[in-house]
Amino acid sequence: MTTLMTVSFHGHSLNMIEHDGQPFVVMKPLVEGIGLSWQGQHKKLMANQRRWGINILLIPSAGGPQEAACLPLRKLPGYLMTIEPRKVPERIRPTVELFQAECDDALWDYWEKGVAINLRKAAPAELSELREQVTLLSAEHMDLLRRYIRVLERQRGVANRKQRASGWKNRPVTGEEVAEMVRRHREGQSLNAIGAALNRPGITVRNKLRAAGVLTGEASHG
Repeated sequence: MTTLMTVSFHGHSLNMIEHDGQPFVVMKPLVEGIGLSWQGQHKKLMANQRRWGINILLIPSAGGPQEAACLPLRKLPGYLMTIEPRKVPERIRPTVELFQAECDDALWDYWEKGVAINLRKAAPAELSELREQVTLLSAEHMDLLRRYIRVLERQRGVANRKQRASGWKNRPVTGEEVAEMVRRHREGQSLNAIGAALNRPGITVRNKLRAAGVLTGEASHG
């Protein structure tokens, strides 16, 4: 059993213990410290133990060593993102909301810019260099994003034109159109020519001329 450590986290104290070379957070004091029911949160954590990497570790206490559910410190931000701020006391709510908003921004920067910077941790020289890198990455990502959007717009435009053309061709045939089909047929125009002129499939022209009684037998071909 290792020594229990207390560290500061966003102005609050965390009980931590080292296990397998990495820090773990003792979860019960944390959960109760933010005003939530340990029973409900313990059930949530243990129901998805693989996701959260929960380990049952021996920790020192006034009454001797006792078992405690512990969460890897690297998993703590993800866990805190699942907390509903309205369920915690008002004195802690701003901290939870601020932390969750910062995590949102960090994830967005990671996926969109390729890097997320913790401004509180970076030294001035490192911060200046990181800002330059982010600027370059942002420009590259924005260029790729603009090109991707142009491709999507072209694809969407082609799809919309095809959809409109398909819808136009499949619209109900009016009596005026049938009369025009008959007139063009009597002038000797082919079915394909009539269809092209009226923006109708040839099969539609054939069926309407048959229904009108002006196309029968061999005359229906072409």
